[in-house]
Amino acid sequence: MKPHAIGSSCQRVQAVLDEALATGLLSLPPELAAHAERCSRCGPEVKETEQLLSRLRGAAAGISLGPVPHAVDAVLAQISSQSAPRALILNEQPKVKRVRTRWILGQVAAVAAVLLITVGGLGFVILKLNEAVSGVKPGDVLAKLAAPFRYSDQAQVEKGK
Repeated sequence: MKPHAIGSSCQRVQAVLDEALATGLLSLPPELAAHAERCSRCGPEVKETEQLLSRLRGAAAGISLGPVPHAVDAVLAQISSQSAPRALILNEQPKVKRVRTRWILGQVAAVAAVLLITVGGLGFVILKLNEAVSGVKPGDVLAKLAAPFRYSDQAQVEKGK
């Protein structure tokens, strides 16, 4: 490929292609069209831009911009039945958000309950396994674990006297 000078035909073709992508219309002046036919860089770009614009025009023709009839009927019925929604008049939050918040809080509470039950059950299983292996009853293990706390509570009570 040869180097292109500033203000060359290639740069002018590129400027026209950029404008065509912005406006959707490609119109090359005759001298630039002749250059694009000869140039190995500009020719494919012009063809690609023409193909892209034709595909875009074809896609736009295939899109139905008409609304769905039952949706329009529902909207018109809603508009005719009331002048404005109450939430817009009083700047209130719709009830949907309140219901959704309650639902989320209920889900969080349910997950917390399941976790609590799971941790308690797992702790019980571990204590029973400990009893089976070592022969120490779960109550004795818990008493050993709670002993430092019991004595620290008693020490604090005695300090306060």
